[in-house]
Amino acid sequence: MSAFVVSRAHIAALVEALFRYEVYPGDCDGTALGQLLWEENIVSVLTRYHDCTRDDMPGPLGEDFVFVWTVSPARTAYVRAPWHVFGLLSCYSYQSCEHDGWETSEACHLMTTLQTRVLTSMGYATEEEAYKHRHAHPEMPWCLYEEPV
Repeated sequence: MSAFVVSRAHIAALVEALFRYEVYPGDCDGTALGQLLWEENIVSVLTRYHDCTRDDMPGPLGEDFVFVWTVSPARTAYVRAPWHVFGLLSCYSYQSCEHDGWETSEACHLMTTLQTRVLTSMGYATEEEAYKHRHAHPEMPWCLYEEPV
């Protein structure tokens, strides 16, 4: 299994989705939430690749990994599509599960709750059931490298 640090845009879309699906209250600090998600992802990558540092781990180049929440109407529109959110949270969880603390982390809890709400909105009971139908949804991303426009 491999892992990489997801992009700033990917984290921002997950924060937006956590607010949209009311997993995390919209009046809470999006900056702290995004940083929490990113740090969990970074811990996973650095656990997977023992010889890497924050400066050379797989992921965005030249990134300072300091998240600052900003509102984006295009991002808000992007996360209205549940298949977009399902793809992004699936990727994030896959990239972030490489360390022993993942299953008890706040990030894992948030992604699990988000996944349940997204699946329910799509009419599926399980992740496996949704994956059986992903071929009909080519809009489902694995990663988000740049902010939606």
